[in-house]
Amino acid sequence: MSWRRFSRFAAAAAAAWSLGILLGWALDVPAAGDAAAAPDIRCASAGRILSANVRVLAGCLLGIVTWSLASCATLLLNGIHLGVQWQLLAGRAPGGEILMLLAPHGLLEVPGILIAGAVGMMGAAAGRSFFRHGSRALRLYARPAVYGTAASFLLVLAAALVESWNISRM
Repeated sequence: MSWRRFSRFAAAAAAAWSLGILLGWALDVPAAGDAAAAPDIRCASAGRILSANVRVLAGCLLGIVTWSLASCATLLLNGIHLGVQWQLLAGRAPGGEILMLLAPHGLLEVPGILIAGAVGMMGAAAGRSFFRHGSRALRLYARPAVYGTAASFLLVLAAALVESWNISRM
């Protein structure tokens, strides 16, 4: 599979995730201005962060066998969750502080999640290809799926380590 073809799946994953963020930010969260309701981010360890991110990766990768539905749902729900969390944090901390907290690990975590989403979204195309051309056609999708899964896990692992180190300094 060419990079051009994989980039279409990546664009679809980014669109679903971005839509979720916009929906989450637009939700009228009653406690958005209440500092007590904001998440306490200092209690997060690398293992806890990694397990949460691996659950997101697993949901994205389930799209391989659910004809991309699980990937779309996971990316949308993760985006909504992130939009709500940003809204809650915005009521608690200035924008620059939030950016300094999110940017170091977000540069690793977001591409990892979007790559896993793109791999999961290949599920519908792989299924169509299988039913049209048989099992030989699946070879076209196997290599990007394996490499994408490994890359997304390594990126999310590195992001969890950076995030826990960054939080421990707070």
